[in-house]
Amino acid sequence: MTVTQENLRSVLRNVSAPVDTARGLPGWMFHDPEVYALEQERIFARTWVCVGAEDDLPRVGDVMPVEVAGRPLFLVRDESGYLRCFHNICSHRGALLVTEAGRRKVVACPYHSWTYALDGTLLKTPHICGQGIHDSPSLDKSLHGLKPVRCATWARLIFVNLDPLAPSLDEELAPLAERWAAYDFSLLRFGSSEDFLLPANWKLAIENYVERYHLPWVHPSLNGFSGIDRSYEIFGRLFVGVGSRKVTPPRPHGPLPIFPNLPSDAFERGEYPSLFPNVLVGLHADFLFAYVLTPDGPHRTKERLYVFFVGEESQDPRYAAAKAVMHKLFADINREDMGIVSRLQRGCASPAMPGAVFSPAFEKTSQAFQRMVAERLAAPSEPLSVGA
Repeated sequence: MTVTQENLRSVLRNVSAPVDTARGLPGWMFHDPEVYALEQERIFARTWVCVGAEDDLPRVGDVMPVEVAGRPLFLVRDESGYLRCFHNICSHRGALLVTEAGRRKVVACPYHSWTYALDGTLLKTPHICGQGIHDSPSLDKSLHGLKPVRCATWARLIFVNLDPLAPSLDEELAPLAERWAAYDFSLLRFGSSEDFLLPANWKLAIENYVERYHLPWVHPSLNGFSGIDRSYEIFGRLFVGVGSRKVTPPRPHGPLPIFPNLPSDAFERGEYPSLFPNVLVGLHADFLFAYVLTPDGPHRTKERLYVFFVGEESQDPRYAAAKAVMHKLFADINREDMGIVSRLQRGCASPAMPGAVFSPAFEKTSQAFQRMVAERLAAPSEPLSVGA
């Protein structure tokens, strides 16, 4: 259908009503290419988007292509070990520079071999003024380096922001960082990762993750060791989700190292917020997992699971089996979610789906996430500056 500001404002009014009378995003908003394009510009191009983990680029010279809001970008760890992000285009003619992850001493364009340092500085313009003449008096190399994109890290995750005027990542995450101040994230160490391909819209994956109403039917095993009777809701301006006062997963290989100096009520607690717009986090006393979601059109979402454990001790081989159990447990829970979310995707294609009805007891979180989406889509915004 044709997407107008008026029907987006109508959607926002419906989803912002009291939870027991509200209606969620209508089914067409999970399928419509116009909606997807608006989401890219009004959401993904204007906020901090998670694109991976520091452990994807552990060494100087490591590069990795990513895409945000349709813009090709790449990450690189420069000579000082600092993570940077650039628009993935050559300043000469716009050719893509990085098409696969790897390691480089410099970044050279495959088209005409313009060459850049790892900090984005333009180093070489071969034969630009004729055979063997590699410099041009009319070209100031300092003005033609790679175009940078804001890049920051938190909890070993990498975030980028195309909007040069947006608040810093630290500002945006301050309320959640304060909530989790007892956890020393500098101790996190990479454990494992796994990729998934979800045949459904990215919004459906998130609104499912942030509610616990479905646990008894979709996750009977999870409900056995972290039941909805132990759960509570979590709300923030840019995060929403659930927590569990008592999470007791099976541990056939014994305990793992835990964050030091935690309060006693944190030992068995788990919290599971979604950080708007695209990362799902699960925090426990002995590990943190994150699902990074990359929308791939209205009907498909790429997911990457990262699992991090606590301290150098957790890298000892004697913990390998215990870490593998935790990875498999939460990967299998995700597979259960993928099955039901793919059903949601097919069902939302029906014109008979005008929008969700929310459980007042268990789905205020899903409503809150949908309202975040609707608020941004209903508010027209100025174009980003050139280069963003």
